[in-house]
Order: sequence, then C-alpha cells, then structure tokens
Amino acid sequence: MEDVLHTEAKNNFYFIDTDMFVMKVWSEVAFNNCHTWILKQIASRQYDMHFLCDVDLPWVQDGLREYPDLEVRKQIFKMYKDLMLNHGGRWAIISGTPPERFQIARSILDTVFPSRGVPAHSI
Repeated sequence: MEDVLHTEAKNNFYFIDTDMFVMKVWSEVAFNNCHTWILKQIASRQYDMHFLCDVDLPWVQDGLREYPDLEVRKQIFKMYKDLMLNHGGRWAIISGTPPERFQIARSILDTVFPSRGVPAHSI
C-alpha cells in the first residue's frame, strides 16, 4: 500500500500513520518480540521524515487505541524515540493541541522540504 500511495502522492508527499516502526514497537509491547520480517522491512525502506507524536494530549478511546495509562504511554513513547534516535533518519517530536501540532508539522515540512511547496489542504 505504501508503494501505491507513493506513486499517487501530491507534491511528493504522502503520510503513513502505521508503518513498520509502529509494527516493531507494537510487537515488542504486545508480544515481547519482533518478527524478523518487520525488521527487514524497516531496513529496506527509507522515509524522508518521521513525526513522533508526544503523549501530551489526553487519551481518548476511539475503538482502536490501547494503553490509557499515561506512564505506559510514556514508556511506549520512549521506545519510539529510541528507535528514531537509533535509526538515524530525520524526525521531530510533535506536541501541543491539535491545531498547534498541525502548524508545527507544516512548519517543519516547509523548512525541510521548501521546494515541494506544502498546500494548506495536503496535511
């Protein structure tokens, strides 16, 4: 699906909510193990940027979310952060209210990828 989205991307941007980084952390939290297929996928793919969402928003049940406990969420956030630090690609922590997060992400994209021109409706 990622490959299809990449070919259809507007201004060469496409956003993935659940990539193999998420699968790695989720597998380690849920099963205390990560399948080598996931690790190979991480090694084979390259992303321009990762946004790591902070745990500063209140937890809201949406039918899919797990781990309402803030301390558990902080531990999982640290796992993601460690993964970002060790992977070596571009990444940024996004925090604040939803509108603030949008503006931070847009500002980062405008700064890091100025030639792509981020339309207001594309994020």
